Amino acid sequence: MPVLKVLWEKYEGEIVIITIAVDPAHDTVEKMQDWVRVHNATWIHARDTANPPVGQLYKVTSIPTFVLIDKTGKIRYRHVGLTSEDILMSEISALLKE
Repeated sequence: MPVLKVLWEKYEGEIVIITIAVDPAHDTVEKMQDWVRVHNATWIHARDTANPPVGQLYKVTSIPTFVLIDKTGKIRYRHVGLTSEDILMSEISALLKE
């Protein structure tokens, strides 16, 4: 996801990005490792093998789903589907100013 790479390069050290593969049957460890290597994605990556699934807890009904969580653990922004890096940067910048 190019938008995540842009966000990581801009905000590294200020935010935490976690990519969660919500279909562990399809998104094997090997596939994820290949994706991380090809995209030089140096943020955190995980497979959703929790019970209940993390995707279910955050009501992920479509991919991608972006969820911004503040320092207290409160969901502050949620978007289903693709969105622009400008919108995400605006939301992140607002949270960082608080």
